[in-house]
Amino acid sequence: MPQQPIDPGARERLLDAADHLLATRGFRHMTVAAVAARANVGKGSVYLHFASKDELALGCLDRMAERVSARLQAIAEGPGTPQARVRAMLAARVLERFDYARRHAPSIDQKLAVMRQSTSPPRPSAWRA
Repeated sequence: MPQQPIDPGARERLLDAADHLLATRGFRHMTVAAVAARANVGKGSVYLHFASKDELALGCLDRMAERVSARLQAIAEGPGTPQARVRAMLAARVLERFDYARRHAPSIDQKLAVMRQSTSPPRPSAWRA
């Protein structure tokens, strides 16, 4: 049986859905099933594009970074003095990342808490007080 072609717009819809759910529910409460439903694809289709929920969340960050990079490239190639373009690039880099992070603050906090648990060395009991 021939393999079904992958929907070319599915990846972007999945990232849009994940971004929305990360911002509204947070990482802990975002499920692959909810992302699939919001993107109007089957749950299995998520795994055609992303190996895991973690990879899906990281994909959102990668997409944001790609968009920031494209914005910086456009500013660099645009009009104005070199100094004005550098200033505009610095402002865009900081503000665009800040705006993205601000919408996702609860999700970022949850993800960092999970990561800290798995990567932090045990602390002496005196540090826990």
